Amino acid sequence: NLRLKRILSKSRAWVTISNSYLNWVKEKATLPNSKDSNVFPLGYPTNELNSPNFSESRINEIMSKFQMDRENFIVLFIGQLEKSYDIETVISAAENFLKNKKIKFIIGGDGAKRHKVVEASEKLNNLIYTGWLNENEILSLLKISKIGLIPYKKYAFQSLPYKPFEYMCGGLALLSSLEGDLAKIIDKNKIGLNYTAGNKDSLIQKIEYFFNNEKITKEMGVRSRQLFLEKYRSELVYSEFSNYISKMIS
Repeated sequence: NLRLKRILSKSRAWVTISNSYLNWVKEKATLPNSKDSNVFPLGYPTNELNSPNFSESRINEIMSKFQMDRENFIVLFIGQLEKSYDIETVISAAENFLKNKKIKFIIGGDGAKRHKVVEASEKLNNLIYTGWLNENEILSLLKISKIGLIPYKKYAFQSLPYKPFEYMCGGLALLSSLEGDLAKIIDKNKIGLNYTAGNKDSLIQKIEYFFNNEKITKEMGVRSRQLFLEKYRSELVYSEFSNYISKMIS
C-alpha cells in the first residue's frame, strides 16, 4: 500500500479504463491528482458485421453446426469460463426455459468451469456449448443473437470489461450483473437490462422481458450498436488516447 501510494502520488496523471477505477486510484493516493487524469475504455475493433459483404453462408454454416434456426431467440455468452463468471446461474436459468422451444442459450469459450457447461449441455437441449470459437464463428453468432450476457459474480472486481463492447459492436441488447459503470451506461442509454448477480429469478425475469418484448429488444440493440460507433470503437478510443499522450509529452 505504501509503495502504491508513493507511485500514484509521484505520477503526473492517472489513466484508467473506467470512472470507478479512477475513483479507486484517487482514494489510494495521498495527494490530489492532476487535472490531466483521464478514462479510456477498452473498446472493441469495428468489424464487418454490418457490411453487405458479410456472407450469409457463414451464418448458415454455424446454425447447421450447432442445430439452430432463424426462429430461435438466442441468449449469447462468449468468454473465459473462469471463477469471476457466474455460469452456474446461467445454467439454472436455462433449465427454467426448457419448455420454451424458441429460447436457446449459447455459451462459447473455455476455462476452469468448462466441465460444468459441458455437463449442462448434455442434459439441456436448449443450452449449446460451442467450445472455443474463431473470429468468423463469433461474428456469425453476434449476427443472429438477441442478447449478450455479462454474468459476473457478485462483488466481481471488473468494472467496465471488454465483453460488453463486443456485444455492442454486434448490435445486441446487453444483460449484465455488474454494478457501477456498466450498469449506469446500460440504464442511461437504454441498451439493455441489469439483473442481480447470483439471482436466478432476477435473470429469468429479465430474459422473459426481452423475449416478450422483441421490438424493444431490437431497439435496444440498435442503440447499443450506435453507442459503440460513437464512443467505444477501438479505432476512436486509441486515437484519442494517442492524442492524449502526445499532449502530455508536449
